[in-house]
Amino acid sequence: MNALPKFSDSDKYVPRRLLGENWANYAGSSRFGVFWRAARLNHLAKSELRSALGVTLRLNENPFEKLTHTEAASDRLLSLSADGALDPTYWPLEYWWPFGGPIPWDVMPWHFRICPVCARHCYHSMLFQAPGVHHCPWHRVALIDACPRCDRPLLSGTSEGVPLGACSCGHDLVDYVATIEGDIATLPAKRRVIEGYGIWAAASRRINYLVPPTRWDALGRHALDALTVSPPDVLLPAQHEGCSPYNDQLFIERISLERSIRYDRCRLSPNSGLLSLRPSVVSLPSPWKDPLVHIGSELARMLQPTGLKRLASDQNARHATRQISLFPGINGVYLHTEAVDPVTLHVLSGLASAMYSDKKTGKGDTLAARVQAHSLGQALLQRTIQRVLSRGYADGVRVTLGRYAPELYDQRKTRPKTRCPWTVICLPPERMPSARIAWTLQPGTY
Repeated sequence: MNALPKFSDSDKYVPRRLLGENWANYAGSSRFGVFWRAARLNHLAKSELRSALGVTLRLNENPFEKLTHTEAASDRLLSLSADGALDPTYWPLEYWWPFGGPIPWDVMPWHFRICPVCARHCYHSMLFQAPGVHHCPWHRVALIDACPRCDRPLLSGTSEGVPLGACSCGHDLVDYVATIEGDIATLPAKRRVIEGYGIWAAASRRINYLVPPTRWDALGRHALDALTVSPPDVLLPAQHEGCSPYNDQLFIERISLERSIRYDRCRLSPNSGLLSLRPSVVSLPSPWKDPLVHIGSELARMLQPTGLKRLASDQNARHATRQISLFPGINGVYLHTEAVDPVTLHVLSGLASAMYSDKKTGKGDTLAARVQAHSLGQALLQRTIQRVLSRGYADGVRVTLGRYAPELYDQRKTRPKTRCPWTVICLPPERMPSARIAWTLQPGTY
C-alpha cells in the first residue's frame, strides 16, 4: 500500500496559482480589467482579494475608482502574466486623455463604462472612459454604464457580495467560458486602435489645453464630449451615432481669429484685476465697453415697467444695480465683478495668469508656456477672456436682478441661470489658434 505524501510546514505558505495566465488576447486591458478577469476566473470572494490580488475593498468602495485613481496591486497584477503580455502603459487614463493640463478628477463624475460584448470576456479598456468615445471601436456597440435589465449603475452590487460584472437583479454580463480565452477575433482590431489612438491622443494633447471649472459639475462629462475633436473615422468609426451631447443644458461657443486683423492694440492690461479670485473692480480695454453695455440693455428689456420702478424704489436693489454698472476710465472702462459667479472668476483668473506670466512660471507644459510659444497665443487668450467674462457677466447680472424682479422667472427665456465654463485652448504650431467653451447649466437653474 502506497504511503501518503508528507508535507512540511513550509508547504502551507506556497502561493496557489491563479487561473487565467494567458493574457495574449487582452491587449490594452485596463488595470481594473486585469483585476476583474482574475477575480471572476478564480471565483474570489471579497475577503480573498487582498491575499490573491493585493487589493482590499472596503464597504461601499467602488473597485473601478479604487484601481483607477491609485496604484493598487500593480506588481501583483502584472505577475499574473507569466509571459509579460500585460502592458501597464495602457493602465493610466493619461495615455488616452486628449487634452493638455491636469485631468479634472475631482470636479466631474467618472462612471464605469463598458462594451456589453467585451464584458462577456471581462475585457475593459480605459479607452472606454476617454472623452468623445461612445461606442466600442471593434464591436461598434454603444457603451453602457448601467445594468441592461434594471438600469442600476454597473458594479453597484459589489458591496452586496455580488461578483464583479453581475448585478443585484441577477443579470450577469460575464460569460465564464468566453473569459478563459478572451475575444480572439477582435485582437488585430484592438492592437490597431490602441496604437493609433495613443498616437492621436498624444498629438491632441500637444495642441489642446483644458481649463476646467473648480466646482463639481454633474454635466462635466457632456462638456468634455462636446469639446473633444473626434479622431478619424478609420480609427474610431461612428462615435456620435445616437448621441446628442448638445441639449438645453449645454451651450457651446467657438472663438477664432482672422489673419487680416492685427491684434497688438487694445490689449488687456497685466494689472487689470482679473487675476483676483475674489470680486473686485477690474480695468478693461475700451472696445469691451459696447458689448457689455449691450448686455445690460438686453437685460433691462426683459423687465416690465413695474419691475424697473421696483428697482428704482428699493434701496437694496439700487445698491445691487450700481455693483453691475460700468464706469468710464482714462484708458478703458471699469467693471465690478460682484455679479460674476465665483467659478467663472476662477476660470478668468487662470486664463489671465497664463496671459501675463513671467519666464519662471511660463516653463514646462503649462498654458502660459504654450501661449508664449505661439505668435497669436495672447490674442486668442484675450478674446477668450472677453467671451468668458461677457457670458459670465450676463448670467450673473440676470441672477442679481432676479432677486428683486421675480417676474424674470415666469418665462424660460428670461429665467436667471448659473453656468460653469469648460474651456479648451487650441494652439497648433504655425496655424491659426482657436478656442471652444462649453457652458453647462447648473442644478436648480433649469
